[in-house]
Amino acid sequence: MNDRIAESGILRQMKNHVAGDPNGDLPLWWRLRLWIEMKKAFADEAEARRSFLAMYVFDTLQPLWNKANIPLNYRIVPELHSFLARSYLLGVTSQNTIELACGDWGKSYEEFSCKCDAEQYGSVVYFYDAGNYLMLRCMGRDDSYYNHFDLFSDALSDDVTQRPTEFNFGGTDVWDVHFLGSVLVSGVLWQPDYNNPSLRRQYWVNWIENILPLFTGDINTARL
Repeated sequence: MNDRIAESGILRQMKNHVAGDPNGDLPLWWRLRLWIEMKKAFADEAEARRSFLAMYVFDTLQPLWNKANIPLNYRIVPELHSFLARSYLLGVTSQNTIELACGDWGKSYEEFSCKCDAEQYGSVVYFYDAGNYLMLRCMGRDDSYYNHFDLFSDALSDDVTQRPTEFNFGGTDVWDVHFLGSVLVSGVLWQPDYNNPSLRRQYWVNWIENILPLFTGDINTARL
């Protein structure tokens, strides 16, 4: 693992937070702090590492989606988005194509949410969102949103009430693949009251200990 990431102490701090959080959660402001540390450690390469990390997490969640009996016309959408995101990073898909795909996803979402709700299919329905967030990450649109609302600065605030989470700022606009993963494995709905804290804690500990190091060490471990 890169010495600068390890020496920053942020991995230990995140793990301690998850252990003590009543919902077993790793809120957005911790991940924003991590992205700041990765930028310091890897400069421009940090963007690719974060995109590869998001792809890896997406792939770990895909089997849960595949097992669900989602209608075929919706089932293929996240996989298509994943393909477009990877193609974009490889330079064979244009940004305009990705943006059109994001727009089409937004138009179809209402129909999907009406026909495939969480009461019927469980939390796996949130995977339909995951491909869209993956495309946004690969284009750096997540950071554009964070910067526009100064969320990186707020994440470093001494006032805990000012630090952004998935529940107190922007709603779904600040979600990402990592947060959706914690929802998929731990509950029926995205709200903490509908999640199993033990399962959510287990997810984040595994994310910190086993997944994240693949993308903060030798770049050869961070692959599409």
